[in-house]
Parts: sequence; C-alpha cells; structure tokens
Amino acid sequence: MAASTTRSRSWGDSEEQPLLQQVEHGNSAEALATPLPLGQLSILMYMRFSESMGVFFILPFLNELLLQLASGDQARAAYLLSFLEVVTYSTSILMIMVWSRLSDRIGRKPVIATGAAALAASALLVGLSSEVWILVISRAIYLGLNNTEAAIRCVVGEITDDTNSAAAFAMLHIPSTIGSALGPLVGGYLVHPHLRFPNTFPGDIWEKLPFLLPSVTVTAITVLGLLMVCFWLRETLTLKTSSIEGSAGDMEPKPDPVEIRSLMTPRVILTTLNYIAFSVVYVGGFILHPLFLSMSVSDGGLGLTSARIGLIQSIRGITSSVAQSLLVGSFIRRFGLRTAFMIAIAAHIPTFLLFPLMNISEKQPDIAGPTNSGLETITWILLVIQSCFTTLIDCGFACIYIYITQSSPSKASLGSINGITQVPVTASRLAGSTFTSFMLGVSISRGWMGGYAVYAVLSLMTCACVVIARKLPRDGWETDRVVGEDI
Repeated sequence: MAASTTRSRSWGDSEEQPLLQQVEHGNSAEALATPLPLGQLSILMYMRFSESMGVFFILPFLNELLLQLASGDQARAAYLLSFLEVVTYSTSILMIMVWSRLSDRIGRKPVIATGAAALAASALLVGLSSEVWILVISRAIYLGLNNTEAAIRCVVGEITDDTNSAAAFAMLHIPSTIGSALGPLVGGYLVHPHLRFPNTFPGDIWEKLPFLLPSVTVTAITVLGLLMVCFWLRETLTLKTSSIEGSAGDMEPKPDPVEIRSLMTPRVILTTLNYIAFSVVYVGGFILHPLFLSMSVSDGGLGLTSARIGLIQSIRGITSSVAQSLLVGSFIRRFGLRTAFMIAIAAHIPTFLLFPLMNISEKQPDIAGPTNSGLETITWILLVIQSCFTTLIDCGFACIYIYITQSSPSKASLGSINGITQVPVTASRLAGSTFTSFMLGVSISRGWMGGYAVYAVLSLMTCACVVIARKLPRDGWETDRVVGEDI
C-alpha cells in the first residue's frame, strides 16, 4: 500500500498480522486485534508486581524502624525520613537517564535484570538495617540501580502494536496495584516474628532484626522474578529485516540512539507535560487517602484503625486491578485515547470532593445509624463511590504510557524517551506529595474552608490538567514513516 493512501501507524506495529488484517478488511473501521504475547507479558507483569511489593512492604513498619534507629526520638525519626526522601528521589533523578540511555544501547533485558537484583539487595538490606547508613544505602541501591519501570514499558511497546497496546499497558498496571495492596499486608503481618510466631521463629536474630522476615520474603519474590528474566525473557531491542521474497531474515542490532536534544520534539514535550500534570494530582490523592482515613473526625478524617485502613486499601487495589484487566482496553476503544485520558484526569475532582462529604457525614449521623465499624452507612456508600472513581483514575496510566510509546521517533530511542519523561515526573511526584501534605496541614491548622481547602485547591489543579490534555491528539501520535518501514 502506498504511504500516501495509508494511515501511518506506530512504529511498534507487528510486521505481519496487523497489516494483513487491514488488507483483508479493506476500509473496515476496526481491524482485528493482534493476540497478546501473554508469555512475555506474564514475566513483565510479575516484575511489576515484585517491584511494587518492594516499594510498599516497608510502609507499615517504616516509622517504627526509624524510631528504632533514632533511639526513640520522634523528631529525629522525622528528620531521618526527610533525609531518606531526599536521597531516594535525588538518586532516582540522577540515574534515570543513565539507565534509560543504556537500555537503548545494551538492551532492555540486562537493565531489567540489574533492576531486579538491585531490588532484591535493597529489600534484604532493609531487614538488616541496624544502623542508619545501612537503610540509606538500601534506598540508594534501589533507585540508583533500578530502572525496570521504563525498560518494561519499552518492552511492552516493542512486542505490541496499535491494535493491542491499550490492553497490554492496562494489564501492566494490574500487578502494580496488586503489589501495592499485598505489600503492606506482608510488611505489617510478618514483623516481629519472634513474638507473632514464637515456635516457628525462635532465636535472638529475629529479636535483634524484627523486620528481617518481611524483607527476606520480598527478596525471595524478587529473586524468582530475576530468574524468570534471565532464562525466559526475550530481548526486544532488535530490528527484524526481510528478504525481497518476504521471508524473515536475521535479527540485526538496533542503530545507536539519537542525541537527547533531537528527541525534545513538540510531541515529546506535550506528552511529558501531561504526564507531569497527571502525576501531581494523582500523588495528591495517593497521599491524602491513608491520611484521611486515619485522621480523627474532628480534624477532617474518619478516624479508622491501621488494620481497617490496610484492609480498605488492599480491597481497593485488588478491585482496581480486576477492573483494569476487564475494562481498560474497551474503555479506550470506545471513547478514544484522548477522551479516555481526560476522563481519567477529571475523575480526580469527585474523588477529592468526596473527602469532605464523608467527613461531614460522620459529623452529622444519618438516619440508618452507624455500622459495625463505627462509620455511618452513607459514609461507606460514599467510600465505595470514591473507589469507583479511583478505578477510572488508574486508567490514565495506560493512556499516558501509550502516548509516551508513540511519541518516540523509533525503537532505538524508546528508552531515552522514557527517561526524558521519567525525570521531571519523578520530581513532580516529590513536589506533589510535599505540596499536598503542606496544604493539608495549613487547611486544618488555619481552618481554611473549614479545613477542606486542600481538596478545593487540588480540584482546581485537576481542571487545569484537563485543559492541558485537550492538546493531545485524539487517537494518539502518528508517525511519518511508511507502514512497515522501521519494523
């Protein structure tokens, strides 16, 4: 087919099946979707699961660990936490582009394997942290040597085409949410095993290192993923060539990636701006949810116990994962990529506004009265409704990942493109979490809008994000190459 008469497709399109399907269907509005490479996707999904476990398992006992390292001084523990945040994000920002560029040169598989090894070492060091410097090294290793998220997205973009990439990226987000749900359960349940399981874990080592068991558990989970990557994950940084007769030729190495400056195209800049905007409001909701559930009703929260908060977050994560696997692909096909992304962003507004409504519900009991948990019936209904909007929000990740993949001029630059977008996004997450925490404190201490000002401010920021998203192309970025030219 001539390039002038064929809509350009993303460089990640399959060389054979999608093109044949388009020829077969002629002017059909929708070609048959290419079957997903489930074998390779399952390995990548497991890696996302283990990575998420490595992030979230430490949260239930982090403050206790810091208090132990600070000799019981809460003020010093807070200082240590701030120092850890600076080390973590600074290391990440410094190393993202290094690993992203490296993945365009040596391949995706070595980068993913190195990240898995770093995650395993980091998790183990957390459990061995009897001194502050061990914990600092643990966090530095984790983000200094780990860039699996960007490399995994590159692999997904290279093994899918525009008929199945939405479903693949949606599946990629599922294990991340499951890991975020199960990680806190592992971290909270397995600490102090000498007290919880005295017959199974006797000995002084478990008393001296009370956080070792959850760390070893996450390390074992990660090592299993490392073995899967080493033995079964295929390298995708290759270029398939065909002979004149159409038979498959040898796999040739990709050309060197282009310079960073030449990659800063308008489409990359616009995609990055949207990713930054989405990340700022997303991390705001992410920070607010557990704080809101734990704050007293008088301070504007619900006053729930840690155990109930963990259960709510776990159910929320699992529900979102199931919905992602079943609905995201059809959701994007139904509304179009840009509209789906705008809906995901806009869903933050009711999510933020439901926080004060639930608190008001607790201050003014409804007719049905409180449930066994102590919360009013209407509060639980609002909490479920909020979880539904959260599921819509999570769909935004699949959308922005597709835009990032399509914004790259070629496969050779995909790792660099992911690095370019990830650096400012990481900084925006730090800024978003800091701003949200500050606004929440100011709103409560000064009584702005009855203590609810933070939710109004974040809702206004969300409106600005929707305006920025309107600048994106309706169905994703198109390439200027002839179909099959760089496949």
